[in-house]
Amino acid sequence: MDKILNFQLSMFGSFINIKPNNEITMRLMTNLQEEHFVPGTVDVAVVDPVSKRINSESRLQMVSEDKFWNIVFLQERIDISYSYLGGDDYYREFESVFQHAIRLLEKSFAVFPDTIGNRIAVNGKILLDEKNENEREKFIKRFSVPFSVYGGTEISEWNLRFNSKTLIEVAEEVVESCNNIIELGDIIGIENGQLKKRILVTLDINTLPENKNLRFTYRNLIFLASKVKIMMENTMREIEER
Repeated sequence: MDKILNFQLSMFGSFINIKPNNEITMRLMTNLQEEHFVPGTVDVAVVDPVSKRINSESRLQMVSEDKFWNIVFLQERIDISYSYLGGDDYYREFESVFQHAIRLLEKSFAVFPDTIGNRIAVNGKILLDEKNENEREKFIKRFSVPFSVYGGTEISEWNLRFNSKTLIEVAEEVVESCNNIIELGDIIGIENGQLKKRILVTLDINTLPENKNLRFTYRNLIFLASKVKIMMENTMREIEER
């Protein structure tokens, strides 16, 4: 693979009380001081259930000085996320990005150690090595056979999506049924002033949204991440070697 473009650990639940006040902000700043994070806010639209009106609310976020990492505390989810913004410094393997994300998760949730959620997730977007048209055509044929109606012409847009319910441990001898989503498809962007078509892989593993029971702590998310890292490594190996 070329590089990891996005990576995220998420917990879902009700976090309305985690607001951008001085006490919470200072505690987070102290815990994340060595990680070089600064506080900020993000404005989100919130529907008032009484008036049915849409209001704007400021939610707390912590942003790394280089802008690559972001920790945001929304009403219904907490995300620790990485986004590649350009340059020569990026992740080419999962070990380092998982370690960094888990370290940020532990330091953030040390401020709210008893926080409980009803769903946890790990996902990432991975850019494959650049391919010429012949290599791209062969790659597509490994995973799909174009319809005969196309008459053998070049496939100008291509994507596939798979999902399988998979049992994954979230603690010792505790398993959860999870969506195990794999997507492959074209992505078009500008590189060095040129329009280029690349292949993007999206991996998303999350506990089922149907179960609303509050049962997960951040430790469950860390445990899930340790299992998901192995799954993602195996998935990428199969995609690239198939």
